[in-house]
Amino acid sequence: MNISVEITFTPLHDQYRERIKNFIIDLRTGGFTISETPLSTQLYGPYDTLMPFDRNNKNCP
Repeated sequence: MNISVEITFTPLHDQYRERIKNFIIDLRTGGFTISETPLSTQLYGPYDTLMPFDRNNKNCP
C-alpha cells in the first residue's frame, strides 16, 4: 500500500537551515517520490518502507 506523508518543520534554533537541509538530503536518498514546497515536504511511497524510514531518521531537526 502506498501512502503520503507531509512534514513541516518549525525553526526552534538559530542554526535551523543546515539541519533542515541535511534532513532533506537524507529524504532524497531514501528512494521515495518527494515534493518540496516552501512550507513543507511531501513524501510518497510504500508504507512498509516509508514509515520505518521516517521513524528511524536520526538527522531529524
